[in-house]
Amino acid sequence: MIWRIPVFLPDWNRAVRTHVILLAQDLEVRVVNAVTGEPLRELTIDTNKDYQPRTPK
Repeated sequence: MIWRIPVFLPDWNRAVRTHVILLAQDLEVRVVNAVTGEPLRELTIDTNKDYQPRTPK
């Protein structure tokens, strides 16, 4: 299953064109800088929230 989850990084200007790795275990997701290994964000997926509503445009 592929989920598209918006990831908001605290310092967007610094994060532009940054290569990241998503590490996921169960509902926990970590966004890590692919070059430095610096953790950028930690998220928990909420199964009750519809991240991609399927409404006609």
